[in-house]
Amino acid sequence: MAMTVGVWGVDHPHGGGHLKALESTPAVERLLFFDADDAKARAACANSAKGCVVEAPDALLEPGAVDALVVLLTDREAGPATLRAVEAGVYVYGDKPGARTAAEMARIVEACDRTGAAYCPCYPYRVDPVVAEIGRLIDSGVLGDIWSFGALWLTSQVALRGPSAWLFHRETAAAGILSWLGCHWIDLIFHLLGPARSVTARIATLSGEDIDVEDTAVVTLELQSGAIGCLRAGYIHKPFLGYDDSDLSVSFEGSLGSLYWPVKGENGYRLRTGHPDYEGLARRWVRFERSSDPQSPGYSYAFLDAFLEAARNRTAPPATALDALRVLQVVEAARRSSDEGVRVEV
Repeated sequence: MAMTVGVWGVDHPHGGGHLKALESTPAVERLLFFDADDAKARAACANSAKGCVVEAPDALLEPGAVDALVVLLTDREAGPATLRAVEAGVYVYGDKPGARTAAEMARIVEACDRTGAAYCPCYPYRVDPVVAEIGRLIDSGVLGDIWSFGALWLTSQVALRGPSAWLFHRETAAAGILSWLGCHWIDLIFHLLGPARSVTARIATLSGEDIDVEDTAVVTLELQSGAIGCLRAGYIHKPFLGYDDSDLSVSFEGSLGSLYWPVKGENGYRLRTGHPDYEGLARRWVRFERSSDPQSPGYSYAFLDAFLEAARNRTAPPATALDALRVLQVVEAARRSSDEGVRVEV
């Protein structure tokens, strides 16, 4: 069934990638654009073979108007817009973190439970085939009991991204590096290992730019499983010729072995294991060739298609409002832990 999808907001840092994915997928036949700046909505429509402009968001929320809605707004605007939509029974897809506060997301969770709608935060690593393979190895006991984990997301400095952007200001954003990029690894850890029990963190704003959110963070997570690990995230690198602008990696250590995934490095992961099924292969680099790039065409294309399939069938999307809530709870706990110098239960 070809779908009609509403798009609430087009002026977003990831807007171009999301719109390209919507334009590329055959699941979507028609796009309805609304933006508070009508000129921007019309510009997006002019670049679309599927689009038309509506005059108000109500036109996206009327019964039967759309099969799903994509929200591309600031964090401050996204929470109320998503709540309106799920209250109307609409399936919503949005860029992370999805709201400015955990309390806002908790209201979205409650509304989804009550109306049968769903909110899907865009955490596309969930559908990466390497992640699926890592999850299979963890679940099958190849690493034994998971004791520890590590995650790294270091990227280009604030100055190179534009300090005036809304995502660097608490008035419009949930937080800084943690809610914009570190959130991907928080969600991935929970997706693979289960939710957190407590958070201990130090966050800071070190760039000297005119921003009021953290640009550097170190977060220690204790999971309900008992595993403990650390996330380091920051707008750190100043790229120059021959210098990559990001370092991304995830690792897991258990009673029988460890796994390291460099994410942007060579295709695959490094596996060490003493599991009896791997005798003679205890330490090796495992090549993993993707059949296609899950990010292409457009931003998070494979994840978007998984959401659209869920919206079509009114089933659970690949990530949920509860997943978004758990991430926001950790982001807020990290801020409190850093401010007060305490471990925070979540």
